[in-house]
Amino acid sequence: MRNVLIVCMNSTEERTGGGNGAMQNSLCFQGVFKNDRIYYFGLASAYWKTRAHSYHEVARSRIDDVAARLLLRTNFLCLRIGRFLREVKCDFDVVLLSNSRLGYVAQSLRSRTRLLMTYYANIEVDFIRHKYRNRLLSLTDLLIFRRREGQCARLTDFSFFITGRDRDRHAALYGACKSAMLPVATPERKLTKKKGGSIRLVFFGSLSYPPNVSAVRYIVENILPRTEYPFLLAGSSPSDEVREMAKSGGSRIEFHPDFATLDGLLSDRDVFISPLAEGAGMKVKVADCLAMGLPILGSEENFVGYESMRHVAYLTCASSEDYLGKIREMDDPEKYAQIGRDLRHSWEEHFSMDASVATFAKALAALERT
Repeated sequence: MRNVLIVCMNSTEERTGGGNGAMQNSLCFQGVFKNDRIYYFGLASAYWKTRAHSYHEVARSRIDDVAARLLLRTNFLCLRIGRFLREVKCDFDVVLLSNSRLGYVAQSLRSRTRLLMTYYANIEVDFIRHKYRNRLLSLTDLLIFRRREGQCARLTDFSFFITGRDRDRHAALYGACKSAMLPVATPERKLTKKKGGSIRLVFFGSLSYPPNVSAVRYIVENILPRTEYPFLLAGSSPSDEVREMAKSGGSRIEFHPDFATLDGLLSDRDVFISPLAEGAGMKVKVADCLAMGLPILGSEENFVGYESMRHVAYLTCASSEDYLGKIREMDDPEKYAQIGRDLRHSWEEHFSMDASVATFAKALAALERT
């Protein structure tokens, strides 16, 4: 029986992209190593608390976040890894790091690990570049994260990437590596949808993340004035600009800041609009839409990593005219229903948690044969 360790810097219960990644990693790890001694180190996880052979929870605090930055370590887990290793006396056959910013953790574990694997939720230096509009914060974090991500890359034996773009970017920044593709996956979305009479446009996501704010601005300025359809806007931590845009639409924009669930909000005639101009990694909300059978129109950036999705060429829009034309076509109930069914099939085949567990297991089996 092997000793294996999974390190998660997000909680499996978080309703965020990071939380979704932690759960995806956890289901894959449990699926392959369920007959081994699994050690868990990371944020609170109800999933691992009842499953891990040895569960080590790290409480997160703002003070630790600041201290980690001051020590050039990018993440609070780096402050606790030494104590964890003193308490746990064994070496590890396999370790999976859930994020590539954990270079200091990788360094601490390297001498006690036979096979060290890292999951790249994105290329962290690209994510940081898009996250901040404050140039000082962006430059500071960019330097720290570049150092630790590079450290993680040097120490990792095998990497999982969610997109080919990220794999190529890693090769350009840190060199090529042994790797496999593990696209974003999401859990089953069982929702009660309202009965809709006609098309309604929808956008949901983090409403403080600059690329998402820009996408909302594009919808409000370039699409809404040229169509009569209403707009549902829902998301977490909306910026002041987003609140003002929502207010400017009057009764035509239904605004749900910091919503708890999409259950009861979505209708069976909604179309997700995602005109993202920039970003990093793979968009979790796209997989969410596929799981719900929710038709989605988006930019080329929006569909990075979803090249195997059915109708991806048709659903990709390059201009406001593209969006407007395809929105009108979606008003055909038969076309709307067929695309929704096909997108759901794409999710089942490629972007469900079951599909991800199977992909992870296949990659590990191939690695063991080499």
